[in-house]
Amino acid sequence: MSVDLGELREDLGDEGAVLAIVQSFLEGARLSLAQLRHELTTREFSEIRRLAHSIKGGAMNIGARDLQQASQALEVAALERREAELEPLYGEVLERFGLVETYLRTSEGMS
Repeated sequence: MSVDLGELREDLGDEGAVLAIVQSFLEGARLSLAQLRHELTTREFSEIRRLAHSIKGGAMNIGARDLQQASQALEVAALERREAELEPLYGEVLERFGLVETYLRTSEGMS
C-alpha cells in the first residue's frame, strides 16, 4: 500500500493545507464510492467513468498510487464498456480506498 504525501507537502509547504486537501479527498472519495455503487447497478458507463476518474485524480494528488491505478483500471473498463470487469474493479477500488483511509487515519491523524 503506498501513500506518499511528501510531494504534496513539498509543493504546498503548509501542513494545514495538506491536511485540508487530504480530508477533502477522503470525504469526496467516500461520496464518489457510494455513487459508484449506485451507478454500477444501473450500468451508467459515463457516470462510472467520471466517478472513477475523480477518485483517480484525488488519489494522484495525495500520492496514493495503488488507489490511483485501481481507479484508472475501473475508468478504462467503463470507457470500453467491459461490463463483466466493473464489479471486480469496483471491489478493488473500494479495498484500496479502505487501505488508504486506514493508513491516513493511523499515520497522519486524519478523521
